[in-house]
Amino acid sequence: MKIFLSLLTILIVLTVKPFYTFSETIEMKVDAAKGLGPVPDLFSSSIWIVKANNRHNIERFFKDNHPKAIQFTFDLFLPKTKSLEDYKQKFKNEFFHPSGIPYLVVQKAKEADAELIVGFDPFTIPAWLSLRQGDKRPAFTHESWWTIEQLSPPRDFKLWGEVVGFALSFLRNELGVKKLGFFVGHEPNWLWMGTEESLFQYYEAAARSAKNVSSEIKVGGLGPWSLTAKKEGADFEGITPAIGDLAKKEGGWKNPKGEPLLKSFIEYVAKNNVPLDFINWHSFTHNSRQLVSDGKTVSQWLKEKNLDNVRIYISDWAYWAGWPYPDDYLDTEETASEAITALFHMWEGGVDWHGHDFDIQVDAHENSRRKERRNAEFIGDWPLFTKHGIIKPVYNSFKALTMATKPDGEKIPELLRVESSADDIIAISTMKDDGIYVLLSNFAPRQARLRSTVTKLLLEKSGFSPEEINWLKECIQEGKKSKRKDTLLACKDQFIARVKDGQKTEVVEFLANIYSHLQKKPSMEGVLTYLGEVSSNAKYPQTKIIASELSDTLKRTSFNKSLKIDFANLSFSPSAQATVYTIDSNNSNACKLNKKTEPSSTDTLCGIGGMVDKAVWQANADANTYAQKNLEDFLLSKGYSTKHLEILREKIRTAKNKGNLKELFDQLTKKGFQKKDIALGFRKLKAIRQNYLREQIDKINEWKEISLEGSKETAAVNVTKDTATLNISMEPNSVRLIILGKK
Repeated sequence: MKIFLSLLTILIVLTVKPFYTFSETIEMKVDAAKGLGPVPDLFSSSIWIVKANNRHNIERFFKDNHPKAIQFTFDLFLPKTKSLEDYKQKFKNEFFHPSGIPYLVVQKAKEADAELIVGFDPFTIPAWLSLRQGDKRPAFTHESWWTIEQLSPPRDFKLWGEVVGFALSFLRNELGVKKLGFFVGHEPNWLWMGTEESLFQYYEAAARSAKNVSSEIKVGGLGPWSLTAKKEGADFEGITPAIGDLAKKEGGWKNPKGEPLLKSFIEYVAKNNVPLDFINWHSFTHNSRQLVSDGKTVSQWLKEKNLDNVRIYISDWAYWAGWPYPDDYLDTEETASEAITALFHMWEGGVDWHGHDFDIQVDAHENSRRKERRNAEFIGDWPLFTKHGIIKPVYNSFKALTMATKPDGEKIPELLRVESSADDIIAISTMKDDGIYVLLSNFAPRQARLRSTVTKLLLEKSGFSPEEINWLKECIQEGKKSKRKDTLLACKDQFIARVKDGQKTEVVEFLANIYSHLQKKPSMEGVLTYLGEVSSNAKYPQTKIIASELSDTLKRTSFNKSLKIDFANLSFSPSAQATVYTIDSNNSNACKLNKKTEPSSTDTLCGIGGMVDKAVWQANADANTYAQKNLEDFLLSKGYSTKHLEILREKIRTAKNKGNLKELFDQLTKKGFQKKDIALGFRKLKAIRQNYLREQIDKINEWKEISLEGSKETAAVNVTKDTATLNISMEPNSVRLIILGKK
């Protein structure tokens, strides 16, 4: 999924203490008379669900949000089946059993009137369908769970079409899903163990089968890890020798022209008249402005092939600056701000749908981090919730987006034009029956990595050639792969020996010193002081200029910004009320609450052992006690004695593996317990424990410092001649929702 992605930027981690008001005021104008049409589907809290293993999180999300598209992967289901008939039986009677979470997802998507886009990729092919049946060898050196058998093309594309057709027929005709789509491909640029031609045939078989079920079903693909990703082949890093040999025997698998996978796919679809309703890819970036050009690029590819009415869909995305993962900034307000900013830039690029990561995980990485942090809630992972269901700031961003864009009954809100004197802060404004909504985001990446423009600032403006820049980046990248410490410092010495240029040497030493300085996590004041010293003491004038410009860049990402928002053509007067919700370092932020209350200082952004951690730990302990008490009451009602209960308590207390119920059952039956009573009792215990814990987590999520509602503020606003003005200040990486309505 995201395993091989990395961005060639310089890691600069900042710990910012106080904020300061930046002198410049950004002026905005929201005109209620300048509508842009109905709010597009893009501006909704649409998600990609893959694990579907937490009912409560799914229920809460749909309670608070109004997605327009839900992508749902049938994770690991198909490879576990033994035949076509076994697949059909299990799909209908087990996977979509009314008591299961997949069934819940379908019902919630129907209630939200959202497009439900389903698919099997990745882990698509079971043994009975695989071209390389029985080949259980791992496909990748670092991810042994992906086998050659699973990632190979189908042995029979017609049979694959039957798999797709049955799933879609069941969902449409038996479960009543009318807004239904099917996606083909999940990062096949590296996960598909075959040629491009076979991949396109795989899509074609699925697309035609879907349309045979109903012409209204939308089909699309192919979901590479980026818009311009190319089909990988025998020389791809991380594949096993067995895969390398297969690729070589079949011509290498790469596109002979070196074209992006999606561009070749569009050409194939157009040439062969294959159904295509949406084109999708994945996007993980810390430079969301790239989304503008990405959207326009794919739009041009479609236009060149006369493919009209094809929806542009970024189907798996999140804020991520590349390895390492997990990384703490993913739990902070920085991710919350980036989510809104990214959607705005998608809209500018003409993107129609999106599917933000909801619950994607790489268990080996997350479990290792939890162990390191004594089972702390915040480990810097991708999902919108922590492991136990604590909402992250990014969750509150989507909730605020829903408040601004959710229809009033059948009436879709109007999108309003926003004029601004600067593009530092993006704004999405809507008009609804109860007033004007303005959703603001001040995205200023600090905790992850500075934008790639910083690298250009330090290198390109110093006269470095493209070859020199690429060499330095490659050196840094190789250091990351080998997990070498002080990568930049090591590359600096090699670079100086290689270049032998005084000015370039000074810049590289300056860059290395910044890296070293910031790794110590000083205050922002200390960083700016250091840059001031460089500006004064550098030998070469160009280095002084660069230090000054970098100082300005850091200031823009580290100081509060003032906004003056003018509203025009309001329909209510002479007075109004402004309601404001805030997501920043102090509001709607479980991460920072935990950090501020941790018992002893750690180098984590969200803290360890703070109020949130303690509340979750206590909730777990109380849930265990409460559930065990209910189990004991149940056993007493079955005629067991208090002596039996003492045995039960002792066996539970001393169990080597708390999750090994079979071992516990065996021990208890030897002590006179009936298996059926123990089995039923423990089922009750599990259900009672889960329900109790969920109630406690819900209470934590309603804390003033964590919930979006806890940040709510109201103030009276004067309306003069249908106009009004609001003056506000925004922290870096903050989100604000303003509702201006009748008092």
